[in-house]
Amino acid sequence: MATGQVYHDQESLGSYAVANGKVTSIFKHPSAVFVRISVGTCSGNLISSHFILTASHCTFKPPPIEVYVGDNKKFSGRKYTIKAVIRHPDYGGNVTGRRNDIAMLYTKVPVQLSKSVQIAEMIKPVDVNNLKDTCYVAGWGRLSRKKKILTNTLHEGVMVMTNPKDCRSENSSFSEDSDICMKRFMPKLQTTANGDSGAGLFCYSNARSRYVLAGANSGGIGYNLTVFSKISFYSKWIRSVFRKQRNGDFDTGDPNKMIIRSI
Repeated sequence: MATGQVYHDQESLGSYAVANGKVTSIFKHPSAVFVRISVGTCSGNLISSHFILTASHCTFKPPPIEVYVGDNKKFSGRKYTIKAVIRHPDYGGNVTGRRNDIAMLYTKVPVQLSKSVQIAEMIKPVDVNNLKDTCYVAGWGRLSRKKKILTNTLHEGVMVMTNPKDCRSENSSFSEDSDICMKRFMPKLQTTANGDSGAGLFCYSNARSRYVLAGANSGGIGYNLTVFSKISFYSKWIRSVFRKQRNGDFDTGDPNKMIIRSI
């Protein structure tokens, strides 16, 4: 695929294990979720006892969708079945690099929390202008963008925020309002790879002295850049989905049939 195109592999549905990353513990990333789709895999993060945040383009294959939590090995954690898929209503298609590439997966039963299963702390308004430029991402994707080197173990890597113009010049659908442009971390050139779509971007907030969930992986641009959906931009939408869940909107209908909605 030519440099500058935003792409993903239909085989693994990823944007991109973390390329050149290192094996990491689930106790360091307790909100990390392995997402198993009928014909592929993605990553995500637990944002409530019922919801996993991931990329919308991960949700266009036939059901079922299953998620695994609490272990850094694929399929080794506790399994939960997804009852409902809630896509952003303005998502433009089932390929990476489109705006609003964000979705929430609703589990049939609440996820049981433990030391290895925790809810991610999402970014708040006070954090937006107080983030360090160096952030980390963790996922189960390939170990290389260029080679089909698979992994069964959660990997983490460091990435650096770069000028939004870098992503916009390569991808016209990039929006500075709703997207974050990240580049490979030198000298190890760590980045995302196939299977990391939906993986969370965690950045350090100087305002609250902690790492917060700032982005969800959408897709790679060429070899060096990655686009993340900006959580602060979508916080109002996320809260609206939470409200609908509290009203019981996703607990109706056939209990054995997965609901797919764009709301």
